[in-house]
Amino acid sequence: MGLFLSITGLVTALAVLAYSGLILYFFFGWKKLRQQIKMDDQAELLPVSVIVTARNEEENILNLMEDLARQDHPIDLLEVLIVDDGSGDKTFHVVQTFIIDHNLLNFKIIRRIDAGGMGSKKKALTLGLAEASGEIILTTDADCRVSAGWVSSMVRPFSDEKIRLTAGPVSYEGYKSFSGKFQSLEFLGLVASGAGAIGAGQPFLCNGACMAYRKKTFLEVEGYSGNEKYRSGDDVFLMHKIKQTFGSESITFVMEKSAMVKTRPVNGFFAFIRQRARWASKSSGYRDSMSLMTAGSVFSMAVVMSAYFIAGFIYPLSFLFFGGMVMIKALVDFPLLSVATKFTGDRPLMKWLLLFEAVYPFYVIIAGIFGIFRRKQW
Repeated sequence: MGLFLSITGLVTALAVLAYSGLILYFFFGWKKLRQQIKMDDQAELLPVSVIVTARNEEENILNLMEDLARQDHPIDLLEVLIVDDGSGDKTFHVVQTFIIDHNLLNFKIIRRIDAGGMGSKKKALTLGLAEASGEIILTTDADCRVSAGWVSSMVRPFSDEKIRLTAGPVSYEGYKSFSGKFQSLEFLGLVASGAGAIGAGQPFLCNGACMAYRKKTFLEVEGYSGNEKYRSGDDVFLMHKIKQTFGSESITFVMEKSAMVKTRPVNGFFAFIRQRARWASKSSGYRDSMSLMTAGSVFSMAVVMSAYFIAGFIYPLSFLFFGGMVMIKALVDFPLLSVATKFTGDRPLMKWLLLFEAVYPFYVIIAGIFGIFRRKQW
């Protein structure tokens, strides 16, 4: 029994130390980003192509279209390409009508005929990129909202010729239920971790709802070649390729509120699990060491915490250890989540931190298992 307790204590200590070190690394990377000097505004003179893929988004896409029509980037240097990826609703008609009614000569709707199948979103993005004339490719999702300065903010770092990819902040809005609050806090943790890793010089995570890259760079790394079988990951796999080819210094994060993209959480906890399982499904294709180390550390922490909770039904004292682990994880996560929620204006979410930490380990394990065994859709 003594040996078992010693091993349990050692495993717990290693999991806590590994996770704590990782989150502190991200926190100091975030702080480093905040200290960076803004790039030259001359980057605003670069021609930009915004690519948006859409499937069955007739209820959401008009908001984004209105936002994109109000951009302060020079209109003669901006084009917007909407790729309808086999929608079964009126998405194509809605977009086409908006373009005509507003006489948007720099907007174009493209219909992907062979929609569906594995890697569908990557194919839709590649189709849009083939039609793009801009030097800089900027992507977002059809259900997102952006500010009038979004394009200008996201392309500004490209005034530095060594920059090949920029990632930007994304956060949820309109959350009311606990499920929505949980999703929002979890998502901010992902965004903050990705930003912090970039600031620390080890980029491994970004979000296609707010990212930009040089078109020639996409072609140089052969785009999504080699990752077609994964339904998601168009953003992360591209970042990994650019990091491997051009180095970590070729990637930066735009820490400006004008660059922030807003979207909404999915409806209900089960829909959330399905979404995160789809995201997790691409992890089997990771070759990036930082991605693997982060995934291993987060999953190990979740397993240890869950084990204490389950053991509590046999040895009630284990519930105290579970509670202790919840407190430790909350203390470790607090600095990073605090600065992230302050930046995005979501500070009220922090009052849910302890409950979030108690639920989080079970969510990680369930999403991870579903990501391996369930069939995914984008």
